[in-house]
Amino acid sequence: MEEKLNIAKRTLLTRLYSVEQEIRIFEDTFPNEYKDFEKRITKLKQAYNYSLEEMRKPLTFEIDPETDTYKIGKVAQLEKDVKKFIDKDVRYYSISNRLQHLIKKLNILYNVSIAHHQKRDMEKVLSQVSKAKKLEIKLVEEFKSACYILSDTQMKERIIELLSYVDYETLKLEIRNSDEHPKTLISELVFLENFNEFDYTSAFITFIKAEINDQKELVNLISDKKKKKIFKTELVEILEKFTYFKEGENPILDIGLWEKFLNFESTLIEILKFSGVEGNKTKVKIIDKMEINVKNSEILIVPLKKTQISLIKLFSKTQDMRIYVLEKLIENMSENISYKEIYYLSLLFDVIEIMRNNSNELFSNIEKYIVKYPYDTRNIVKRKKDLINSNKKEYLFAFILDDNFKNDVIKILKKLYIDYKIVDNKLFINSFYFNNLKNVYKSLLQNTKSQYKCKNDCKKTS
Repeated sequence: MEEKLNIAKRTLLTRLYSVEQEIRIFEDTFPNEYKDFEKRITKLKQAYNYSLEEMRKPLTFEIDPETDTYKIGKVAQLEKDVKKFIDKDVRYYSISNRLQHLIKKLNILYNVSIAHHQKRDMEKVLSQVSKAKKLEIKLVEEFKSACYILSDTQMKERIIELLSYVDYETLKLEIRNSDEHPKTLISELVFLENFNEFDYTSAFITFIKAEINDQKELVNLISDKKKKKIFKTELVEILEKFTYFKEGENPILDIGLWEKFLNFESTLIEILKFSGVEGNKTKVKIIDKMEINVKNSEILIVPLKKTQISLIKLFSKTQDMRIYVLEKLIENMSENISYKEIYYLSLLFDVIEIMRNNSNELFSNIEKYIVKYPYDTRNIVKRKKDLINSNKKEYLFAFILDDNFKNDVIKILKKLYIDYKIVDNKLFINSFYFNNLKNVYKSLLQNTKSQYKCKNDCKKTS
């Protein structure tokens, strides 16, 4: 009976642990939803623990929680609700924020390109545009696979608008910094290649008109009345050509009109700078319609969060303690951790094959490193054994051990030949494993310092 109770508890705790870790991912960005899910988890834990305690008593009529269809249904519904929230709201937040960051970076790049006309500078700009397009392609693919977002009209339209503006920004950058014709460049637009019915003409003309309205404000900053009048007249002419055109004509494909528009932009900014207008005013800004809310100082923690989501799902599916240990290790790491570092951590805890054999997004993100830096399992094991037998050692705090998983963690660490020690239920791992992983080492060192001020608690010499 005691063994049966332990197994039942382990099963339910494993499922609830997975859900707990999943909701932690959006604790900061969606605090209200996080608290609601947390309350549901707490109630389920209490209900399960009560059933387990009652089962210990003689002549009990309490149903085994692992066979109680009501409790199983509650847990299943919780898992389903959390999954839907992550796949819809959290994923939408992630995609839209990354697009907004991309838009801000492209806008900064565009303003830099206005002031630099040398061929080598233009080549650098085009190189950055190429990188931006690769990122956009990834975001488009993620958007196309987000079923919940696609089924929500408001969310879908917002992402489409952001993507079309990214294409508009890349098009302007390419026209300004290359000799390619707009028709050729438009045929290579990321959004157009993925969505055939995209009306780029209407979308781009809307963006141009909004920019012209912004330029009216800049023209008003010109102190010389004659120059101001000339610029206002020219701006009206440009606006008319983008507004009134014959059927069959497309002003977006008119290279002459583009050159006039871009030259006007450059000349206006140059005059304002020469007149002593403040630098932050003399630039092409992102149009207000886009409602870009991210700040320049914000950092999107994509690799860390994506890795956590993937590992949590993988642990829930496989119940493999190697996955659990890796997820717990990176849980409190810096957002600067890279996929390359995650790859080496995956090697350390021998989870590459687990990811390979299960449908998992993390594997696709580290696959290029698997190819670039192939590994030999026997060599890794040999080096681990050599480290265990070495003399001088230093340890870094990894994570606090959960009593329900403690024995399993110790077993898997021994099986993996990981050099570790436990102090006050806190797990420390040999720092040697992380010496060449800059962001990982820095995070673990910081976490170690926060746990212990005394160096003797963090070091061990055998």
